Amino acid sequence: MKSKFISELEVCMQHSLDNLTSWTNTSGFLFSPQKCQAIHFCRKRKTHNHPKLSISNHDLTFVNSIKLLGLHLDVKWNFKVHLNQLKTDCLKRINLMKILSNIRWGADYKTLLLLYRGYIRSKLDYGSIVYSSASPSSLKILDTVHHQGVRLALGAFRSSPITSLLSEAGEPPLSIRRKILLGNYLLRTRRDPRHIHHSLHDSNLHYRALLQDLNINLSLPNILPCPQFSTPWTIQVPSINYEMRKFDKSQDCHEMIKSGFLEIVSRFPQFSKIYTDASKNDSSVAAAFWSPDFSFKVKLNPLLSICNAELMAILYTVYFILANCLSEVRNSSFLLCTDSLSALQSLQDIFSPNPVSSEIRKLLHENKHTLNLCFMWIPSHVGIHGNDKADLLAKETLYSTSPAIDKIPIQDFKHILKRKIMSSWHEDWEYLIGNKLRLIKEENKPWHPPQTFSRRDQVTLTRLRIGHTNLTHVHLMRKEQPPECNVCQCNLTVKHILKDCCKYQNIRNPNNLHACLNNDPTSVLNFIKMTKLKM
Repeated sequence: MKSKFISELEVCMQHSLDNLTSWTNTSGFLFSPQKCQAIHFCRKRKTHNHPKLSISNHDLTFVNSIKLLGLHLDVKWNFKVHLNQLKTDCLKRINLMKILSNIRWGADYKTLLLLYRGYIRSKLDYGSIVYSSASPSSLKILDTVHHQGVRLALGAFRSSPITSLLSEAGEPPLSIRRKILLGNYLLRTRRDPRHIHHSLHDSNLHYRALLQDLNINLSLPNILPCPQFSTPWTIQVPSINYEMRKFDKSQDCHEMIKSGFLEIVSRFPQFSKIYTDASKNDSSVAAAFWSPDFSFKVKLNPLLSICNAELMAILYTVYFILANCLSEVRNSSFLLCTDSLSALQSLQDIFSPNPVSSEIRKLLHENKHTLNLCFMWIPSHVGIHGNDKADLLAKETLYSTSPAIDKIPIQDFKHILKRKIMSSWHEDWEYLIGNKLRLIKEENKPWHPPQTFSRRDQVTLTRLRIGHTNLTHVHLMRKEQPPECNVCQCNLTVKHILKDCCKYQNIRNPNNLHACLNNDPTSVLNFIKMTKLKM
């Protein structure tokens, strides 16, 4: 409860506790008064008394922090207690990574990153939508855990720059990740009007500031509603024919594929054939369906993914059939052909949260006694007449001036949200100056060494790419002077060893630094082994 006056709080809280006690007497539940505690959230600096509360004539003890659903809530609501405890718990988990990340016999790069994300980062993520309102200085407590976990997975040297570590692993800073998780939570609450936090982004300043910063419109009409799930045993799984997957259009001639298609279709003589397709370019998305008797095309939200656009084409086909074809005295059996394998797989997955595929399954289930609709996957651009017609209709609609339908599934909104939030991190990397890894890495994308390499070789390559190795930077740990090349009389760096030093001229890779560290790692490893340098 919230109030400006302690007396009001005391009366309201005590009344609620009395009602709760009365309910336990009639329901059979019992509370242990000795285990019950209370906490008073207040940021006033002046001393003030707590309200006097009791349960079953036992006075409640007020504490400075309390644990609720895994979160430690403190009286100042600054989450310092929770953040410190979270750091302590995660550092214990880091000990497992220290063992498994041995640079000689440890697990490979990819496995260690998966371990970090599933075992440590997941713990950092839990409750982040709540504690992300803490001050930036308090949240920095967790950064050391994040950086150490990534460094152990990569096998990078201890002095490696944080920006290089995160870029090489493809792991954004925790501040970026918290924004992504917070945005995803807002999307989930916004798509369902029944959710208790449906209007949270309107009333909460913290959430409103995030959306304004990203310039994202979360108006309800734009988001497809949350699907209503039925019990699995009542959901009708669509009948889908995948026989055309035995053909490979990159190897089999198109005439043979078309013959195979006609042979399969001949088994459905009483079925009307309908072909669906979708198209997408940089600024538009469109869907269409075609049959010898009718056709339809529609412009969709430009933010829609191609898979969901294909599903929308199927959905509008079902709408059209139910509205126009079943009322006439004609055949009610249809064979719907599409070239989108992912759309059909989403339809077949009864546990898929996709609202478009859920709506299609719902319509098929409600009309199962009057509509016989089968699906068939076909390869695209092999000369199948109906598929080419639907593809042409969809492409024509991309450039039409007709208004687009704004509906979009939450999954596509999540991708847009993540891309917008991550763009700031990518821009920081693009304009980064003075970083050794940035000299050979233009895009801020994860780089994975070949899995066929040993852990020792993966660590060597990572350290060479980042530019911090045992040979060139161990002096920072020992507080010594930077090492010098005893031949060239200059500072010893990775660039100097691989490119400039005349001592290794005879065995050096003739390519430049960018090429040898990106395109030909085997040559670099051979060079390091021949020179017997310890990285």
